[in-house]
Amino acid sequence: MSVGLLTVGGTAAHALPAGITAATIVDSNGNAVADGAQLDEGTMLTLEVDYTELAKGQTFDFKLGPNATIGTPLPAGTVGIDSFELVGGDTVRVTFKDDASWPEGTIGGAFGLTFVLDDVNGTGLRPITWTIGGDEQTLNIRVRDRDEVPPIVIPDTIDKAVSAGNLNRFVQQTQNGDGDYVFDGLDPAIANENITYTLTVNVPDGQVYPAYPIGDLLPAGMQYVGASGLAGAGDSVATTATLTQYAPGGVGGAAAGVVTNPPFAPAVQAGDRSFAGTIDLTGPATLTVQYQARIVDVTAYQNELAAAYDGRTNPTAPGQYGISKTNTATFGPTSRTDTAEFSINGSVPGPCPGCNGGFAKSVEGGSWTREFTTDVGGNILPEPVDISYRLNADLSTWDGRNSHFELNRNVVITDTLPAQASWKTGSSVIGLASGSTSPDFSALALFSGGACDANTIASDANVGRYCLDGQTLRVNVGKHKDTSVGILVNAQLNRLADPTSGNGAGLIVNGSTNVAGATAYRFRNAATFTYSDSGGVETRTADVRPIQLPQDRTNGLNDSDAFTKAGPTGEVSATPDEPTDIDYRFTVKTGKTASTEGIEAQDLHLVDHIDLSVFPLTEQTLSAPNVLVSGSYAGATLTADDFELSLNRLSANQGDLTITLAQSGKDKVAGQPDGRDLIVDLTLRTRVLEGKETLDVKNVATLYGSGNDPAYWSEHNGSATSWGDELEARKRVWDSTQWSPYLRTAYENGKLTQARYAYEIELLGHGNYNSANAPTVLDHLPSNVDFVGFITSDDPAVWSDPQDSDTTPGPVTKNGIEASYDGATHTVTIDQTSGRFPVQGQIPFRFLVEVNDGSQQVVNSLLLQGLNTPVSTTTIQGISTPGVDIEKWSDEGEVPLYAPIGEAQPGALLNDGFAGDYDDPAPFAGKPLAGGQSQQVNFTVSNNGPDRLVDISVTDVLTAGAGEIQNLVCEFPDGSTGTTWAGPMELATQFDCSGTLPGLTAGESHRDTATVSARGEVNGATVVDSDVWNAYAKSYAVGDYTWIDTNKNGKQDTDEPALPGVKVELLNERSEVVATTKTDAKGFYKFDLLDAGTYQVRFTLTEQQGERYRFTKPNVGDAATDSDALTGGNPLVGLSKKFVLDDSNAALTRDYANGVDASEGIDPTWDAGVIELDPVAPASSGSALSVTGADIAGLIAAGLALLALGGSVLVIRRRRATA
Repeated sequence: MSVGLLTVGGTAAHALPAGITAATIVDSNGNAVADGAQLDEGTMLTLEVDYTELAKGQTFDFKLGPNATIGTPLPAGTVGIDSFELVGGDTVRVTFKDDASWPEGTIGGAFGLTFVLDDVNGTGLRPITWTIGGDEQTLNIRVRDRDEVPPIVIPDTIDKAVSAGNLNRFVQQTQNGDGDYVFDGLDPAIANENITYTLTVNVPDGQVYPAYPIGDLLPAGMQYVGASGLAGAGDSVATTATLTQYAPGGVGGAAAGVVTNPPFAPAVQAGDRSFAGTIDLTGPATLTVQYQARIVDVTAYQNELAAAYDGRTNPTAPGQYGISKTNTATFGPTSRTDTAEFSINGSVPGPCPGCNGGFAKSVEGGSWTREFTTDVGGNILPEPVDISYRLNADLSTWDGRNSHFELNRNVVITDTLPAQASWKTGSSVIGLASGSTSPDFSALALFSGGACDANTIASDANVGRYCLDGQTLRVNVGKHKDTSVGILVNAQLNRLADPTSGNGAGLIVNGSTNVAGATAYRFRNAATFTYSDSGGVETRTADVRPIQLPQDRTNGLNDSDAFTKAGPTGEVSATPDEPTDIDYRFTVKTGKTASTEGIEAQDLHLVDHIDLSVFPLTEQTLSAPNVLVSGSYAGATLTADDFELSLNRLSANQGDLTITLAQSGKDKVAGQPDGRDLIVDLTLRTRVLEGKETLDVKNVATLYGSGNDPAYWSEHNGSATSWGDELEARKRVWDSTQWSPYLRTAYENGKLTQARYAYEIELLGHGNYNSANAPTVLDHLPSNVDFVGFITSDDPAVWSDPQDSDTTPGPVTKNGIEASYDGATHTVTIDQTSGRFPVQGQIPFRFLVEVNDGSQQVVNSLLLQGLNTPVSTTTIQGISTPGVDIEKWSDEGEVPLYAPIGEAQPGALLNDGFAGDYDDPAPFAGKPLAGGQSQQVNFTVSNNGPDRLVDISVTDVLTAGAGEIQNLVCEFPDGSTGTTWAGPMELATQFDCSGTLPGLTAGESHRDTATVSARGEVNGATVVDSDVWNAYAKSYAVGDYTWIDTNKNGKQDTDEPALPGVKVELLNERSEVVATTKTDAKGFYKFDLLDAGTYQVRFTLTEQQGERYRFTKPNVGDAATDSDALTGGNPLVGLSKKFVLDDSNAALTRDYANGVDASEGIDPTWDAGVIELDPVAPASSGSALSVTGADIAGLIAAGLALLALGGSVLVIRRRRATA
């Protein structure tokens, strides 16, 4: 709209001063008040005023006339207003800011002046007048006096009702000689039972009936009650008439009704079962008439009941029988009718297997709701969950009083588990609960006499037996009336997969869960209790409610029952050119986190993933006013001193703010009860908002468990804006994934290669902006584009490739806002034509343009009608030459860091050679792994060029050694996963992949190459990058000598000879033999390339050696010189103590004369010494064995010489590890 108007109920009225675009009276819900609307006295209303930049420097008086009072307090000054001043009690003077102080970028604003409707004496129209800029405007409102009582409205209705009491008590039954129940007539006392009828007549206002007729007809066999007994023809019926007469028009409401008892004595007509009478009625009024009747022909009713009893297929069978009687009343001159009915019923008793828990099924311990992790097939991990059911069978209802109370077969319980569960095996599947009794059995036995079918198990021979047939369990509990048993049956739920629909037995998706990505199920199991061959079956069900957690828990679970991050709802209001504070609250619900992840309050390890472009934090600024932290736990208050904060800057725009409890905080929460909520309140200060700006504030917080693994996460998305109660207009261009003010596109051969572009002009209402006359927005298109048409689709695929068929020439209207294009001025205009702009509304208009001169950038701005200040600018610019980088790494506490946009090489790696970047191919330079230990390997891909990337593919190839990376998967920025992604990948952004290196055998090494290929979205060039990563499996060795302790002192002395040919076995921690060898000619043995673990060495003498030697006494002193062989029952076998081969073993050495292949070295300290049984002179060619640690070179040469001379014993020294 181009001129300011006062709107009354949304309708334009008188002209307003320049700069004031609308003034509208609205209610508390923001709805415009219509002329003639009825409102209560004391109602608060608001005059909403919209203004534009044309109001700069002006002062306007807003004067309120009679019948209302200006509300307080007055508004505070808003972005375009200097002050509000109350003048003379009935005028608000508004002064707008001048040119110097008018906020830059403000295109329009709004404020509200509240006023209250004065009290009135009597409901009626009251004029409400506002004078704005000297012009008086009036809105008529019907103001209701709240002291007035609303009139009562009486409808034109009739009604008849009966109150017969319990007539069934008069039905008599007896048992015959067979014990059957037979109908034995009606108790004659029923003839004395009064049956009360009530007639109601509602007469609306304005209706007059001088003699309103009322008639009634009783069922045959009944007669009215008169003043002194039964009333016959010509007698009057005893009635009680009650008339409530209201004032004409219902004035005064229900409380003004006058109650009387007018005479109404209708006469009984011929036949004794009808009456007729009249009564004067004037509306508004309500008449009720009560009268009574009795059954006079008891014999007839008795015969009808007998016929109903006999009319059943088997009269003595349990069941119902009865008769009903209808009475009809006639009302008014048009003879309207209504009826009422009573009944007399008898019931033949029968057994009730469904009563009082006779047959029942339940989950032992109560039904439960539990969360489970599953594999890709839905199998519950780490193992199936046990479910115990209780089946109750109480046969006491069949007490034998007659044939109907006798079982003609044994009761068989059949319980068939759904496919997701199975029965436990063996004797644990079933048992009797305590308190069970049966004359036929005291325990349940497994039936093994043939097929487990229903007929076989139901035989008398199988009472107290059960059988299993796959998913089906059957139990025969017999038919004795004294049997009352509880049967515990044990099953296990194996998987959560293949849910069915409907509400029957089995697994169905049902219920809700607060875990994002989880699925809530109901698992129902049904049991049938068969007690009759003629269809007597009762079914009972029991439910449990498993919840299937997401399989991908890389980032933890988003579970609001465990951990939440909360922040402001709606926009946070900020001041232009100043920062603002945003409050967050983290809640750790330790009642759950402790039981699921072992996270107690004192274990707090919270990481808030901060957008540093919004919150410019550094390690040095983690204190007030930039960061405020406090909290509470149970009764303990936590201050800033009770927390420790640290910041890990991941990139220019991303950082991790870590929050833990200081020791003082841990001490406080330790003194409180377990399982309470830990509250952490965090306030972060944003950067300065530059002029009129809106910051999108989106971030995620992670709660870590033990081992620094993410346990839970929660996110909050919000915004902070320095816009007030104003309207923002912005223009953006679609870049295939999002609307952006800046688009880079292919630029080849001196021009833009893309011809067509989709634009969006969006109007955004901030604060309480709710104008009925939004400023007109103009988009003067640049000369190098042609307007094609408006796009009405909300489908991003259409925005990415709009066709002529997707457009319309316009105009297009949304929420009373119209968008049109004028070819003569080459201008798109956005104008409000009706209605009100919705509070915090977002109204977009999209249109298609085609570039006619691609040699230039496409740049243009939005303007407001009548003003030349740009309010939003959009640019399309060409780009070229893509780039991509891949880093392969393992997590060693450091991650690759990349340069953000704004630095010299955005997306480039900043910390080459970071921990985990194992690209050195030298032996033992890669990642050391425990033998058999799998390893997660990470890949980070970065866009380090100027172009967005598409058609991205990540591969990995084994290039040397053993093991191939398995389960390679990438998590792409759009949330999808895989190894290929269509993109696009934004500039200077990264995504991560991971795979698993299967466990290597001790001694194996691994080298592989990761490769990424991608194509530039804009110029189409393909780029490739690779990175290598190395690893090896750590290995260990053990070895030493066997030697002859010639002086029998248990110590290895200098020059004592070696003993070759001794069998040596390596045992693991379970005492299992994992390797066997013999000591060589030098008495030496070695086990190489071993996994880390606990071992023992067992030495076994041959029979020949055993005839001459026994093991010397062990462990007599220094471990470097004594023998390690401990003997037991077999003197030819010596066993060392257990020892550990891992990085804690100080004896390990790689500097070993006999050589070692193990990456971590050899432990050369486990030997065995022997002594001769009888003194034997040393062989003439023998020589002595040196003490550990001596030089062995000379002795080796001497030993070789002895062998050449035929010597049978080689003397050698061994080398022990040195510290």
